Amino acid sequence: EAINVENQQKNLSSLLWWMRRVIAMRKNYKAFSRGSLEFLFPENPKVLAFLRRTEDETILVVVNLSRFAQPVELDLAKFSGCIPMEVFSRNRFPAIRRSRYLLTLGPHAHYWFVLQSPSAATRARKRARTPTIASMPGFSELLTGSARRDLE
Repeated sequence: EAINVENQQKNLSSLLWWMRRVIAMRKNYKAFSRGSLEFLFPENPKVLAFLRRTEDETILVVVNLSRFAQPVELDLAKFSGCIPMEVFSRNRFPAIRRSRYLLTLGPHAHYWFVLQSPSAATRARKRARTPTIASMPGFSELLTGSARRDLE
C-alpha cells in the first residue's frame, strides 16, 4: 500500500491525522513548551515518565517503550489530592494519594495527564453539564404528527 498525503488525509485514523491532533493538543497546554522538566524514575525501565510544570499547570507524561503491556508505579505523593485528567479524552482518573500511583499501559501506549487540584476538578465538573434527552411517550408517537414529518 502506498502512503501519501492524499490517502492519509482521507483516513481519520492515519498517522497524519494523529500527528495533527497531537500538535493541536500540545498547543493547548503551556507546560509542554515552557517551564520545568522533571524526570520520574519508576522501577520499570520500560516506562518513561516525566512532569512538565509551569506556575499554574502540571502535566504528567507516561510512555510505555515496550511492545508489551507494562505496569508502572509512580511516586506522586507531592501531588496527593490532585486528580489526573487525560488530555485527549478528558477522562478523570482516580485521585492521587500518598501511596504510589499504579498505571497499566498497553503496548507502546502513552498518557498525557493534567494534574488538577481538587478545587479545579470540582469546578470543571460543575461546568460540564449532563446532556438531557427528551423522549416521547411511546414508539407509536414517532409515526404520527410532526414527529413523522421530521422522520421523513
